[in-house]
Amino acid sequence: QRYESHSVKYGRFFECIVDPVGVCLLTREQQLVWETIRVYEYFDAEFARLQHVRKCDGKYFARNGSFDRIDADVIIPFHASMAFGYFIFDGLPQILHFIDEIKGGRLKILLPDTRPGWCDKHLSYWGIDASHCIVAPAQRSFVVKSAIVCSALTTLSAFYPNRQFMSPFRADTGSAAAAGNPTHRKVYLKRKSAANFSDREITNEDAVAATLEARSFHVADPSRMNMADQVRM
Repeated sequence: QRYESHSVKYGRFFECIVDPVGVCLLTREQQLVWETIRVYEYFDAEFARLQHVRKCDGKYFARNGSFDRIDADVIIPFHASMAFGYFIFDGLPQILHFIDEIKGGRLKILLPDTRPGWCDKHLSYWGIDASHCIVAPAQRSFVVKSAIVCSALTTLSAFYPNRQFMSPFRADTGSAAAAGNPTHRKVYLKRKSAANFSDREITNEDAVAATLEARSFHVADPSRMNMADQVRM
């Protein structure tokens, strides 16, 4: 079915306040950027866990206080739900668009310390390591020198993917896809060891996996696989 893809735009804000998990960017003029709060409101409707913003009767207010400073230019590519689909369609393309600036040391990726373990593994596929990132503690707000944020933080790029936005990802994973194993026609993806951002657990997954293996399914644990191996599979 044809659809109208999500329009992707970037913004850069100086001397702003952000939360490493929820983003919720507050400009130095104390304006809240809507695209950066859309997902967070599903997790914390009244913004009770934020240090720099509160919500009351449907209105937003800046909280008074002093915040630690991150004296760096950062990009905040991930929103409050770091589920794998959002990682691929919302966050990762942003990083790939700025990969030269990141690897050149001119831009840091701001990550929360609560990110799932597979996040760093997948970023390493593109040569991104700890030196390219700033890891900040969750439920704390920070003033940053400048922050780049994207309209993809609304998750609409996951539901209505933009071909141009996804082009760096498609180009870089094309060779891995070409080397895929065509023998895996039936695959079951395990969730047991993954850091899931939902309550969709399978209580008897080991029994399910064993049953499927007996029926010629390839059982894989994507949380233990790097990006290249996932694409090849």
